[in-house]
Amino acid sequence: MNRIKIVFAFAGLAALLGACSLTSPQLNQTITQYTQDTAAIHSYLKQNSIRATMVNAGIWFVVDSAASGIRAVFNDSIKIAYTTTLLSSGSVIEQSSVPLATQANSLVLGAQYAFPQFQAGSKGRIFIPGYYVNNGIGSKSITNAAPIIFSFKLLSVKDNQLKVDTATINTYIKNNSIAAMTDVSGIRYTLSGAGSGSVPSLTSNVTIDYTAKILSTGNVVDQGNSVNLNVSNLIIGMQIALLKMNEGTTCNLYVPSSLAYGPYQQGSIAGNSNMFFTIKLSKINSH
Repeated sequence: MNRIKIVFAFAGLAALLGACSLTSPQLNQTITQYTQDTAAIHSYLKQNSIRATMVNAGIWFVVDSAASGIRAVFNDSIKIAYTTTLLSSGSVIEQSSVPLATQANSLVLGAQYAFPQFQAGSKGRIFIPGYYVNNGIGSKSITNAAPIIFSFKLLSVKDNQLKVDTATINTYIKNNSIAAMTDVSGIRYTLSGAGSGSVPSLTSNVTIDYTAKILSTGNVVDQGNSVNLNVSNLIIGMQIALLKMNEGTTCNLYVPSSLAYGPYQQGSIAGNSNMFFTIKLSKINSH
């Protein structure tokens, strides 16, 4: 099941801590600081009546102005105007005097984690624990890691892999005479057995049956029945699809690698692998 969960720069706090060569006191201090930071972010959001969505590892985000462009993932080229402030005081840490042309994976680490939730043309804020503040864009002048707010407008996105992926998927669909629908994100999908129930949101917990295959080989790499999970914790392609499904609906989903696992090897899944999922949305459990 872990393979359908969101994958960007890292898998989460546990993976990061496991990769660090810290002594026990350092590790305990890191965990304590992380716990304090995430509590501070949660308190800030509550006190300011901000309805934010949490992705893995305690990073929260708000889409202040939505758009319908493509999403920036991994090493896609972007143009962005941004400001970062300290959560505790509102003091400006860093900001762009003019829009900056860069790559998504050059941003401060916590921003990279939530960035695929935003489409080109959108505006938003990302609330980041100090643990995920590194030397990337947006962290200038921070000497001691502290929770920050990364506020930005994503002016444009130039994809690195998406065009190649979608061309491959389109060829597959044509060769197999599949009448698939197209989403601006790059996913292709068909819906069947459309239910009459509700449609989940990004904050929903859902029960699904699913099978995951590598599109090029048809090899099954993951599957599960009656699995409960949070929509926001899934890979981006599955998130997009679930937000189009009523309870009871089954979706055949063709996902470009950039909206799945990107350039990273995931067990038997090679980097830049396009994926095929069959998903049945059995139930929406909560929001």
